[in-house]
Amino acid sequence: MRLFSTMTLALAWIVSALAEPKVTFINQDNKHRTIVFTPSVPHKEIKPLRVPAHQEVTQPFPHGWIGNWWSVTDGKPWIPGMLGEVTFNGYMGLTFFDVSAIANDRDTSGVKMMWPRKSASVTSGCDVFSCGNEYTYPDEVQTKATDEDHLMCSLGDGVSPVYPRGAKKWKKEARRQGEEEKVVVVKPSSKPKPSAVPTTPAKEQEQQGFSSGGENTYNGDNDNLYRYRRHRYYRPGNLGE
Repeated sequence: MRLFSTMTLALAWIVSALAEPKVTFINQDNKHRTIVFTPSVPHKEIKPLRVPAHQEVTQPFPHGWIGNWWSVTDGKPWIPGMLGEVTFNGYMGLTFFDVSAIANDRDTSGVKMMWPRKSASVTSGCDVFSCGNEYTYPDEVQTKATDEDHLMCSLGDGVSPVYPRGAKKWKKEARRQGEEEKVVVVKPSSKPKPSAVPTTPAKEQEQQGFSSGGENTYNGDNDNLYRYRRHRYYRPGNLGE
């Protein structure tokens, strides 16, 4: 039994080691963007990635890739802004990441937040800078770590959709997150509403105008309309919390 468990763990480690790291970029607004990658020497160059408005695009990375990226909006100068920084397959096989304001802390429309895809257990960055959850000066203790090798990175204006995206749950949750506001109409019952006018005999009611078509009859004009909003928030945490 112990041998079987050891072999299972070893196989899981091998599969994880061979898996291709990925980052899914989420463009949250109506502006098209291009992601520009800068590898650390001697890691592989990666071509710029186009991320259309309101779309998600996933970029694969070589095993062990180290580097960063920044976002440029169509029509704007190609100047580095907020950085997404990553080390894949680092110490103990972990992924290390952060959102850095060191290069350009005035960038308010580029990289916003990063988090591990499946668990969303820890985040780096902010929807509105600064929030104390970004890397702001050298050697600051803001680098986050996860045992996952698929990260999410939000871009542009909006509320970053930070929630776990497990295999079966994330699509349902994505739909829920998209329902920021809806109007629900509750249809009237097929049964007539009881008369608000009391107790006079039927003949007298008819004489007074309280017939089946009178003003005391429920006519469906008072449909119950209500609005609701759904929100889920995840607070930044540390690995293992």
